[in-house]
Amino acid sequence: MQSVSISHCRGNYFREFAYKTNPGIDMPDSNGFLADLRRNRIMPIMSDEHLESAIKTYENRPGEYVSVYSYSKLNKQGVVYESAKINRIYLDFDNEEDPQKSIDEALLVIKYMTKQNIYCHCYFSGGKGIALYIEFPVVEIRDENKKEVLKMFVDSIISGIGTELKCLDYKVSFDLARVSRIPNTKHKSGLFCIPVTLGGMRKGIQYIKDMAKAPTEINLEHVITSCMRRNTTMKNTLIRMETHVIYVREHQPAPQTQFKPSTTLLTMESAQNHITPEQIDKAKRLSVSSLFGNEIRMKCPLHNGNNPSSFQIDHKNNLWYCHSCGKGGDPIKYIMLKHNLSFNEAVKMINNI
Repeated sequence: MQSVSISHCRGNYFREFAYKTNPGIDMPDSNGFLADLRRNRIMPIMSDEHLESAIKTYENRPGEYVSVYSYSKLNKQGVVYESAKINRIYLDFDNEEDPQKSIDEALLVIKYMTKQNIYCHCYFSGGKGIALYIEFPVVEIRDENKKEVLKMFVDSIISGIGTELKCLDYKVSFDLARVSRIPNTKHKSGLFCIPVTLGGMRKGIQYIKDMAKAPTEINLEHVITSCMRRNTTMKNTLIRMETHVIYVREHQPAPQTQFKPSTTLLTMESAQNHITPEQIDKAKRLSVSSLFGNEIRMKCPLHNGNNPSSFQIDHKNNLWYCHSCGKGGDPIKYIMLKHNLSFNEAVKMINNI
């Protein structure tokens, strides 16, 4: 059985490591400032063994963290946050004055999600709150859509519950750069960040604190795997949401059949009349050369102008523009204007070419 800390990462790397600084150990930066949290984006965690070594190295700090998401790309600045692999959703509930309130809110969210056939596992932070992790196989979402899709999912949960969640740390739920406590590492309170069961949460904060006085031996790998297997609806739900995100970005104002967060996640219909992200991607890959040949300039096919070179084709960037009528765009836009089609209809037409 893998250690709890290793199981948490599911074998997915790169991950950013972070730790709480200790004035008695850590040196300030060149400006004399010692940040509360020190992150290592440049040298991310590469493997289970690397993570174990980092945890051991920084075990005397008041907190150790790893990024919620793993990343597929590195550049000179380190991990590329936009390359996050979307295979979990993170909800963090904190209440410093009364941690029981964060537990109560988390239980309310779990009850609602269970009715939608969405399942999670939970950690006590060691201090003031509870974190929920919704696990599922990687869903391929385009980089530019990831934050919006995650935000839409969280908004749907909040709206479905229909009551204010005062303990939910809202913005971190769709922060691709978010780091979270590593389970079985120590909090500054002296308690450990540990996985907790639904039954344990129902027993209340004092029971959980008693459990958190020492690391847990729970088989977290089994818990996460079970969670993943049960979340069979997550892929379709997130793909539908990405479809809506793309549609709204392409069309302002949004269509009348807007996505409404209160709509049941399992029965939500696509706002694009079943046009999928894959169909949109295919349509966007249509080259201008397939429409206009190898010409660089020509008479505009959209109006009755006489200038034989007003219509310019940019083959490198797959764009077109008419200097006479002022219209321009990508191949989808051309099909829409040429045939007087909606975005939906143009995408469908291109997919049938």
